[in-house]
Amino acid sequence: MRHIAFLCLVALALAPRDLSAFDKAKDYVCGMDVAVGDKTLCVQEKDVPFYFCSEKCAKAFQAEPAKFFQVASDDSAWWVGQVCAHYFEVRKTLAADSVDGIAAQAKTAGEYASVAAKLQPKLDEAVLKSYHEQMEGIAKAAAFPEKLDLETARLAFKTLSEHVVLYVRKVASKQEPAPAVFLFHCGMAKACWAQEIEEPGNPYFGKAMPKCGDPVPAVDDGNFDPNEGCKEGEQGGCKGDC
Repeated sequence: MRHIAFLCLVALALAPRDLSAFDKAKDYVCGMDVAVGDKTLCVQEKDVPFYFCSEKCAKAFQAEPAKFFQVASDDSAWWVGQVCAHYFEVRKTLAADSVDGIAAQAKTAGEYASVAAKLQPKLDEAVLKSYHEQMEGIAKAAAFPEKLDLETARLAFKTLSEHVVLYVRKVASKQEPAPAVFLFHCGMAKACWAQEIEEPGNPYFGKAMPKCGDPVPAVDDGNFDPNEGCKEGEQGGCKGDC
């Protein structure tokens, strides 16, 4: 009877879950990226959803969940990369003076951040604290309203960007290899943002002033405010076509 009950619990744990806010995840048993949908096998460990390509991988995970949780934690950069990929899509859409699809993109970024916030990467204590603070901040700030006008969307993006930029400066800058992310500040909007290309694409003024923005150093030197930009001695204020 106990054996039957155990098998029932295993079957329940391996049941497909409706957790399709992710578009993909990583199977940490075989290392494959997995397309996530309503039928994808999923097991929860420490409030983190782990997805699998097959029942074989899911059962291997259940045999050593602590081991694979640490494997995922050591791979936290993958989860943060998914956060950034969806965040970058929001930035590009706003730079084109559009709000099409940004609530969904932001939501997905937030879902990835909520998982990243639960992982335990091997970082110095102070850096790990910043890591968790910014991932939690991103997860919260990414909850955009479903119906947005351009002004409201840009205000929501400003709050989201503060956490992304602080993550890059306080955490990513201390990791090897450092990610290829470019930071900017717009003095007119009193706002910052991150993007994947070197030439600025202002999400706050869009097509009216696409290149308005100063580069922000991607290192934590204590000399930057997300609203005001760099302090005296660094670049600050808008140049270009502002």
